[in-house]
Amino acid sequence: MKTTIFEELGVIRAQTLLATEGLTEELADRIPAGCRNNIHWQLGHIYFVTEYMTLS
Repeated sequence: MKTTIFEELGVIRAQTLLATEGLTEELADRIPAGCRNNIHWQLGHIYFVTEYMTLS
């Protein structure tokens, strides 16, 4: 079964929302070990790339 990029992006979005459920602002401002940016930045990057891919 072939899936479209839009279906894949939907799966990624659902997984991201599930993974961040209950995340507090305080936790989202922390920079995880081994990362250069905080979780807010990471989520913004996911959002930007998803929007870019669907609008291009």
